[in-house]
Amino acid sequence: MDGIIREVYSPSRNYKAVIIKREKDGLYESKIYMWFTHDQDIRKMLDEEGYWGIVSHYKSLFDTETNALKVAIEDLHSTSCEKIPNYE
Repeated sequence: MDGIIREVYSPSRNYKAVIIKREKDGLYESKIYMWFTHDQDIRKMLDEEGYWGIVSHYKSLFDTETNALKVAIEDLHSTSCEKIPNYE
């Protein structure tokens, strides 16, 4: 099963980048998510505030976590239009 290695949030915490390590070949990929808040009626029905919906899934594969993280941060910045702090 593929596993989430890292999550990086935008400063507003409305967006996040997820780094995933694929089990079948050990390569890494990234996905960008946005937080969607339910309206009041749906919130009561589902008993939850909202959900993380995928905004973009780049098909690029990376050989290292460092390379995947670098591109994920760039993609997170492009999607959120927020300055993302450096992560190591």
